[in-house]
Amino acid sequence: GDAHPALRLPEPYKIKLAINKSAVCLAPVAVAEQQKIFSKYNLDVEFVNFGNSTDVLLEAIATGKADAGVGMALRWLKALEQGFDVKLTAGTHGGCLNLLTAKDSPFGGLESLKGQTIGVTDMAGPDKNFFAILLKRHGIDPISDVQWKVYPADLLSVALDKREIAAISGSEPFSYRLLETGKYQLIASNMTGDYANLSCCVLGVSGSLARD
Repeated sequence: GDAHPALRLPEPYKIKLAINKSAVCLAPVAVAEQQKIFSKYNLDVEFVNFGNSTDVLLEAIATGKADAGVGMALRWLKALEQGFDVKLTAGTHGGCLNLLTAKDSPFGGLESLKGQTIGVTDMAGPDKNFFAILLKRHGIDPISDVQWKVYPADLLSVALDKREIAAISGSEPFSYRLLETGKYQLIASNMTGDYANLSCCVLGVSGSLARD
């Protein structure tokens, strides 16, 4: 439909938006472009592809190569804690983080993972951070009660099949593809409970742009 007149800018405004063009979770941005939502609000958006590195995304905003960026909320926390000048202005979507185990595994819930090892691809990854929070909320200390072990993405399921680890965490479409094989089951995700209606990806705008 037409843009809300109160929100439409009076004249075209050029903005550089940093995105990872290969990320499934950036679909809302692609849809907004295809549906001409940006132009309806008089936004002339130029996309800056930062690849798969949040550090590069943050650097692009810090150096003025981009005015805003879209990424996983839990990737932004450390930078925000350190005083990075960016304002989180909107959520783009929810879901996409999953914790899986083998279909015949005895680990059917978070509580059963106490004393076990969980495979991840990145110790600073949003999936690892999210499930650490979730474990804590279920009475399991994510530092002392479980171990986290890093594997290349293509070896996570192999390690699980060999019972080297009890569970693996990952994001879409990686975890979706594993579930589709029928060999694995879902222990937890960020699409259940208190997190079901919350965003996991956000839009961050440079502080200077937000103030202007």
